[in-house]
Amino acid sequence: MFSRHAPYDVHSRFSDIDSDHRGGILWIAALLSMVYSVLSCIVRVYLVHQNPSRDTVALTVATMAGLAQTLIVICQLLSGYGTSISLLDPTSILAIQKLGFVANILFIFTLSLAKLSVVWFLGRLTPNVNLLKSCSALAVACGLWGAAGALSLALRCDLAHPWLVIGVDCPNLWLRWQLVLALDIVIEAALFALSVWLVFNLMMPVEKKLVVVLSFAFRLPWVQCYTLSHLNQARLKAVTDSSSADHDCAVSEIESTGDGVRRVSDDGSQDLFIRESETQERNSGAAEMSLRG
Repeated sequence: MFSRHAPYDVHSRFSDIDSDHRGGILWIAALLSMVYSVLSCIVRVYLVHQNPSRDTVALTVATMAGLAQTLIVICQLLSGYGTSISLLDPTSILAIQKLGFVANILFIFTLSLAKLSVVWFLGRLTPNVNLLKSCSALAVACGLWGAAGALSLALRCDLAHPWLVIGVDCPNLWLRWQLVLALDIVIEAALFALSVWLVFNLMMPVEKKLVVVLSFAFRLPWVQCYTLSHLNQARLKAVTDSSSADHDCAVSEIESTGDGVRRVSDDGSQDLFIRESETQERNSGAAEMSLRG
């Protein structure tokens, strides 16, 4: 027989996951990402250490920046990041915002360098002049995207205190992230297209061509998942807003015509009572009838 009691105190866990604490999920994501990126960089450097190139240097710098960004996120978690804001003191909230400000800029910088590494690696694999020109153009686009993304996230809300996002007027912050992500998707699609161009005219088996193309399309499934999730959230929000608007209109019409009355109970739920009209009451002689909705 298994005991119903936990073999250890669940409140002594490294990071709880409940309705008020989501830090455990962030710990897992941050640590797994850090381990994966560091191991990948070590393997890459080991394979080409005798003949280093600019793409390897860019990847190494990107990995170091990503490691720094992950460490900053860990500092955020130690300050209470992922915990309900009602459980945090003002000092912790301020520290989380400052650390998050730096982490976001490092995040864009890391992605930009990683994309540059891939573009330069593609350019090193081909003698095709047109493909080389396309790689150079995409490298410039990656640099501009990184600079513009970092600036758009750095110069936000209150310019005197740009790290503040709580308790300040910052209406375009989410829009800025959407624009950064949209351009990120475009660049990823361009990288995938360049990889297809690279192997399209090569005399090699289709299976090997697919291996090359898929190795450059690693992020595309995640982009598709995020896009579908974002569209689904937007659709649900639209349906919810529409239903709420229809409900408000219906209640307003009932109240304005005098055919019903709305009651708000102590627990905040709303009950709607619809009474029969006076004509029906006189004809039927019945008592007032209410339909609880």
